[in-house]
Amino acid sequence: MKQDNKKSRIDYYETPYEVYLAIANKYTTFEELQEIFTYSDGAELDDHFLHDSDGHPYQGVTVSVKRKSDNRQFILVKYISDTSVKVDKLLDIINLADHEACHVLLDLYKTIGTDVDLDNQEHFAYEHAYITCLILKNWLNK
Repeated sequence: MKQDNKKSRIDYYETPYEVYLAIANKYTTFEELQEIFTYSDGAELDDHFLHDSDGHPYQGVTVSVKRKSDNRQFILVKYISDTSVKVDKLLDIINLADHEACHVLLDLYKTIGTDVDLDNQEHFAYEHAYITCLILKNWLNK
């Protein structure tokens, strides 16, 4: 179902593990996220994860959080802004989604206490591609 292009959207997905995935588009405000999530250690969300130490906003972020309503652990991916260097807007979004998907998968592996198996990379590669598609589905409003 296609939604209004300027409407807040958070999509939730189960994983095969006890960690869930939440993907927020660029119209989802920090205040909305703060109402729904805490950091994974239970601390209230602050806006430090949205920008670098100089205050410049990231284009996208990935952070481990807990949902307040049920205390479930999530990995949250947030699209913040379009890239500053415009080669091609679609390619830039794909690049950013792919980048964040790598963070998601590595955070997921860290959370469940396993390492990436460098001798058997297929599982990691398929999971990475799947997460990239989920992120793009949200960010491209599909």
